[in-house]
Amino acid sequence: MKIAIVCFNLSWLAGGPRLIFSLARTLRSMGHQVTIYTPEFSGAHYYKELWEGLDIRVLEPPGNLKWSEKTNNIFKWIADKLRQERLKIDIAKRIAKAVDPNCDIVNVH
Repeated sequence: MKIAIVCFNLSWLAGGPRLIFSLARTLRSMGHQVTIYTPEFSGAHYYKELWEGLDIRVLEPPGNLKWSEKTNNIFKWIADKLRQERLKIDIAKRIAKAVDPNCDIVNVH
């Protein structure tokens, strides 16, 4: 089967990326064709033994994704939140267009 795995952030040293890479490797070892789609990947420094050899497609975001930001100004926080939501929707649309239409499964994280 053709399987697409979508994850918005593979740039952190955390359990999420480790799970994604382990899942992809296991599915591939079972004979499936697996492609990972993400806007952020900087795995050169971690989990190389897990992601090396996997088909990881990085679709660069048209802006800067921010996963956390603190501000004391409620209006700035709201404006930033709206900007980030629009950016995430745009990224989701780009990934949707990039996924092979003949995919059997799309696994979104």
